[in-house]
Amino acid sequence: MTEAEKIQTEIYKRMTPAEKIQVMCDLYNTAYALKTGWIKQLHPDWTDKQVNDEVREIFLNSGDEMESSDFRYRKSSDGRFRPVKLKNIKKL
Repeated sequence: MTEAEKIQTEIYKRMTPAEKIQVMCDLYNTAYALKTGWIKQLHPDWTDKQVNDEVREIFLNSGDEMESSDFRYRKSSDGRFRPVKLKNIKKL
């Protein structure tokens, strides 16, 4: 393990579960933004709607909700994923 990896591991160990979940959500949002940029480069003539529709299609398998054993992650009004405890969610 490199020195940088050791430092990063220590940072993760000190984080609360909520902070770790937020990091995961931020990574997802970053991936979404990168995919949007990539699609715009591939199709510079597309409208924003076409780009957004394509990115949504690519991310369709993850949908607007992701699940773990204790949390489900829903997109909030600002488009970011936020954790919600499962006990607060009705079964689909």
